[in-house]
Amino acid sequence: MKRIYLFIVLFMGVIPLFAQSGGKQQYTINARAQYEFGTVIGAGIYNEGDTCVLIATANEGHEFAFWYENMNNPYPSYEPTYVFVVTEDRDILAVFTTLEYNIEVTVSPTGYGSVTGAKKYKYGETCSLMARFYEGYDFEKWTENGVTVSTNPVYQFTVTCDRNIKAHFFKRSYDITASVDPVEAGIVEGGGTFTYGESCVLKTFPHSGYDFIGWKKNNNTLVSTDAIYVFDVAQSANYVAGYEPKTYTVFVNANPSNGGFVSGSGSYQYNQECSVTATAAEGFQFVGWTENGDTISTDNSYNFIVQGNSNLVANFIPNIGVEEQQNSRLVVYPNPVTDKLTVEFEEGIGHLEIISLAGDVVYSHDVCGNKTSVSLTDWPKGIYFIKVQGKTVSTIRKFVKQ
Repeated sequence: MKRIYLFIVLFMGVIPLFAQSGGKQQYTINARAQYEFGTVIGAGIYNEGDTCVLIATANEGHEFAFWYENMNNPYPSYEPTYVFVVTEDRDILAVFTTLEYNIEVTVSPTGYGSVTGAKKYKYGETCSLMARFYEGYDFEKWTENGVTVSTNPVYQFTVTCDRNIKAHFFKRSYDITASVDPVEAGIVEGGGTFTYGESCVLKTFPHSGYDFIGWKKNNNTLVSTDAIYVFDVAQSANYVAGYEPKTYTVFVNANPSNGGFVSGSGSYQYNQECSVTATAAEGFQFVGWTENGDTISTDNSYNFIVQGNSNLVANFIPNIGVEEQQNSRLVVYPNPVTDKLTVEFEEGIGHLEIISLAGDVVYSHDVCGNKTSVSLTDWPKGIYFIKVQGKTVSTIRKFVKQ
C-alpha cells in the first residue's frame, strides 16, 4: 500500500489541478495595451464563472478604439470598459489610436509672404513651419494668441493640440542717397529712407556753366537722362547726377585788322583758363582789350577764366603822336578822372576828339583857345584817348575814366 500511494502522488503531479476554491477551474485573462498608447487594468487569474472587468485608459494624445482578441472574436467590445464572464483563458489587446490635431497658419499682412507646413499632424509628431517672404519683404515673427512664439523663419515644435499660428511679415526699408559729380556742377533734392515699392523722386538743378548728362545708379549704370527722376524703390542705392562743363567759344579780333596779330580763339570748357595775346604790327601800338565796348585789360597777354562766349577785340592805334614825350605841350588832368577833364595845349586847340579803346570817336568838338574842359560824369569807366589838333601838330594822350 505504501508504494501505491507514492505512485498516485507522482501521477497527480502531471495532471492539471482543479481550482482550490470550491473545485472550480481557474483561467488566466491576459490584457495589454497596444504600443504603450495607454494602460489596461483588470487582467489576472479568475475562477470559472467569475466576472472580469477590463478598463482601458488612453495616454495623452491617444484615445481608445476597440478590444481585439483573435480572428474568431476580433472585436469583442468598442467600449473602454469591457465586462465579461470568465469561461476560458483569454488574451485580449486594447487598441488605441493616435489623435490628430490641426495646425493652422495665417499670414499678416496678406501678400507679403507664404508659409508651408500647415496641416494635420498626429500627436507627438514634429511640425515644421517655414516662412518664405516675397521680394522686398522680410519675416518678422510667429505669434499665437498675440504672444510671440518664435522669430526664426523656420519654427519647429512637437504637436500636442490644435494650434492657430500667425506669421508676421514687414516691408523692407532701403536708403536712397543722391549726389552730384562734379560737386560744384549743381545740387540735388530727394533721397532718404523708403519702404519697398515706395516712390522716390530725385531732382537736380544745374549751376551756371554746366549741362546735366544723366543719373547713374551706384556710379555705374545710366538709368535716366531726365533732371527729375521718379522710380519705385526696390533696394538701397546711391544715385549720382552727372554733369559736364558747357563749351563756349572765344573769338579774338584785331582793331584795325592791320593793326596787329592776335591768338587765343577757340572752344573752351566752362571755368577753363584762356590766354589771348596781341602783337602790334609795325607802325602800331597795342592799347588794350575790349569786350562789348568795355575795357577789360591793357596787357598784351590777357588770361581769364571762361564762363561764357566771348568776343574780344585787341585794339591798336598808330604810333604817330601816341608817345607821351616829356617835351609835349599837351596837358590832360586829372588823370585818372572821375568828373571833369581839363585839356591845355600851348599851341592852341583847333579840334578835340575823344576816342574809346575800341577806336570809336565818342566826342568831337571844335575849340577856340588853348584850354577847355569836358564833363565825363556819366561816361563809362575805361581807357580813352584824347586827340588834339593844333595849328601845326596833332597829338594824342591816354587817360583813364574812373
